[in-house]
Amino acid sequence: MRPVIVLVTALVTVLAAGLAGCGSEPDEGSTQVDTDEQREQVVSGLREISETIAPQGEVSDLFGKWTVCGGPPDAGVEYRASGRLVPSADPGASVQAAAQALVAQGWTVTEEGTDPQPWANLERDGVTASLRINAYRSDEVTFAVAGDCVELGEGGTKGWDYSRERLDG
Repeated sequence: MRPVIVLVTALVTVLAAGLAGCGSEPDEGSTQVDTDEQREQVVSGLREISETIAPQGEVSDLFGKWTVCGGPPDAGVEYRASGRLVPSADPGASVQAAAQALVAQGWTVTEEGTDPQPWANLERDGVTASLRINAYRSDEVTFAVAGDCVELGEGGTKGWDYSRERLDG
């Protein structure tokens, strides 16, 4: 009987350790300060991008919002913000010029391509950014910035405001 108890205890320990590694998408130990800081980083990154690309055309529709990320039981949130550029020249050339200008400001291109049209993903200071030609309006460039998934802990995502907020007003 004793070997069975030891075996069951060992199996429970291994199972618990294995499950502890699952769902590790959110950052552990996060607090409200972390979410405030993340929102500030994302909004700052979006504003920097919009100022950088503004000479290429008309920048508008800067919005941000919290979205759910991770999974139960450790559901978290991440802040995402986006905008659009109606360039005065070719949108594809605008994407490439914007990526180059952002690299000069310390952003790092993590991925880029031209299929089906020019696009770029960048990162800096814990946030990621993307530049793309709008899928619905080929004369526009969309740009977006997102933070990391922040674990909310007890209570998860209940009570969070997921409303879109205007950032260019």
